[in-house]
Amino acid sequence: AVNRLAKALDLGGYTGMRAELIDTLQQMVSPVDKLRDQLAQRPDGAFGLPEQIQIASSNLATAASNNPGEAFEAFVRGLTAARKIYVLGFGNSVYLAGYAAATLMPFCADACAISMEGGNENAAYRLAAITEQDVLLAISLPRYSLDTLQLARFAHERGARVLAITDSPASPLTALADHVLFAPAEHPVLTSSSIAVLALIEGLVAAVMARNPACVKLATELTESVVSYLQAPRR
Repeated sequence: AVNRLAKALDLGGYTGMRAELIDTLQQMVSPVDKLRDQLAQRPDGAFGLPEQIQIASSNLATAASNNPGEAFEAFVRGLTAARKIYVLGFGNSVYLAGYAAATLMPFCADACAISMEGGNENAAYRLAAITEQDVLLAISLPRYSLDTLQLARFAHERGARVLAITDSPASPLTALADHVLFAPAEHPVLTSSSIAVLALIEGLVAAVMARNPACVKLATELTESVVSYLQAPRR
């Protein structure tokens, strides 16, 4: 029965299934081991802002060196040409996906975060209409969500362009994407750091805005629509 299940899951039999289960368990447990080790090295609980800034700076520097300009340009072209942009992320990545969709929305034909409410089932419903004219922007950091991988695979099979932001070439999302930007997520205490992802999102939004000839008009209209809710700075 186990062998039949493993073959049905395309894992090549019991040995492949066992290796996959071990790998999944290690991904789940290793952040806990890391935290335990770090706390043992910090008996006084010391973790200061300078250390956090250093970690963030290192991740940003690695992101700058690991992402060629061609990959970034491919993302920008895909986002600007898409009929609709679906943005996907689960776990902590759900908030990054929401931010990406919200900031892209005024300057693209259409953008929506599909994983905000209702969990994976509603995300699948929202993605059901994706076509080859659309883009899926998928964000995934350790520990990787199986739902993100399954929905990215679905979008790929429907002919949509899959753009992935993930932490390294070892990420399982890399194999499913047409183009990938890498956001190093190293952190001694947290499961993963989101600093580099946020920087990439901001860079993509800025590039999309710069390519949109109606950018100034759209930004003016957006400002005028919310100005009555804003606190004017004191002089």
